Amino acid sequence: MAEPSEMEQSLARLEAALSATADALDGPPPEDLTPQLDAARADLSRARDDLEGARARIEALEAEVEGHQREVEEARDRVAADMARPPVAADAEEGTRLRAALEALTASNQQLRDGADGAADASLQAEIDALRAARAMDLAEMRALLAELEPLMESEDA
Repeated sequence: MAEPSEMEQSLARLEAALSATADALDGPPPEDLTPQLDAARADLSRARDDLEGARARIEALEAEVEGHQREVEEARDRVAADMARPPVAADAEEGTRLRAALEALTASNQQLRDGADGAADASLQAEIDALRAARAMDLAEMRALLAELEPLMESEDA
């Protein structure tokens, strides 16, 4: 059995604990936090709805970005295919003029090699015409490329 002094100490501790519990029960009741809890639950519900809306918007934007990336890749493929093709003159008349200028250059160079009189001037004139023709071909090709790229640039701005 326990000693009487130990029992008295245990009894004193128990009485002190009972007294503290009784004092707590005798005090004012705890504050009702139900309205704050309901408001917090409503905020949480709204935040979850906003999160779901944001996720849906992100998915839509990702799909849109993928679509734009496909368009860009298709445009790159078209431009690469166009670059691989030989340049085409703007019309048949332009092509005929370009061929004539190149033939004149070839003939002039042949005369220069053969030592004919005035061949140097004719050769230089033919070379100038050939350079103009090449420039016209480049401009026609650039116009064609710009015409193909214009719808893509307009869709990016929209």
